[in-house]
Amino acid sequence: MSFAIDNRFGITALKDEITRKIGEPILVAGQKPIKIRESQRNAKRKALFETQDAAHHRRETLLAGIEAKLTQNTNSTTVVYFRWRLVWQNQVRKTPLPRVVRR
Repeated sequence: MSFAIDNRFGITALKDEITRKIGEPILVAGQKPIKIRESQRNAKRKALFETQDAAHHRRETLLAGIEAKLTQNTNSTTVVYFRWRLVWQNQVRKTPLPRVVRR
């Protein structure tokens, strides 16, 4: 047990010393390509999220513009004017209806 601990600390110390001299951590032969691929994957993922956020922002902006254009403006203008007279079972109003003044 003591040998394993000493050996582990010795290897760790050696690794740290070499790291200080070289400037980058020592990687096992298969780790470097994996690290490169992970960094590429992370960069692509970040680019994807940024693109999705930009598309979402553009979509929201376009929808807000369309909604603003679709707001309904209403005006009221008299197009047709009707005058009515009610007749009840053979009873007709004897006086004429008042004249309507046009505006």
